[in-house]
This record gives sequence, structure tokens and C-alpha cells, in this order.
Amino acid sequence: MQTTELEKIERAKTYMDKLANGMNPLDDSMVPEAELINNVHLSRYFFFIPDALRQVIAKGGTLAPVNAKKIKKVPLEILFEKESNLYTGRSLLMRRC
Repeated sequence: MQTTELEKIERAKTYMDKLANGMNPLDDSMVPEAELINNVHLSRYFFFIPDALRQVIAKGGTLAPVNAKKIKKVPLEILFEKESNLYTGRSLLMRRC
């Protein structure tokens, strides 16, 4: 049976939950305190990642919001115009078309 992407994400979340709690995700044994995965800086990310994966799972495995609206792009025109007597040279002005 082939594993779907959503199932892989769910398994990754389970593994990260176990790592965050100082467990070996393969055999559920507690990892010794001196091991790298118990480093406080890594542990913070081990707690963050499952939450991000939970959000992805809740959206059916997609990263983008399900009901995201596509933003219409507006063309941008860049003009070089001479400034008044206050300045010499070129000025960059932008206006929407």
C-alpha cells in the first residue's frame, strides 16, 4: 500500500511530538538527558514543528489556505521626471496605471 502525502505529514508530526518530549520515535524509549535532541534550543523547534504540521493536516495537506483569494496584480509604471528648482537631477516617481 502506498503512503499518501497526508499520511507522511501525519507520521512526521507524530515523530516530532515524540522528539519534543525526549523520546526516540522509533522505539518510544526515553532519550538520555545528555543527548543532542534534548538541547533546549532544538526542543523549542521540536514543539513548534508539530503545531505547523497540525495546521497543514487541518487544511487537508495543503500549505496555502483553502479559501485563499487570488490577488489581482496592478501594473506599475515608473517615471523619471525633472524636479522643481529645489533639486537637480532625476526623481523616481511611481504611479499606478
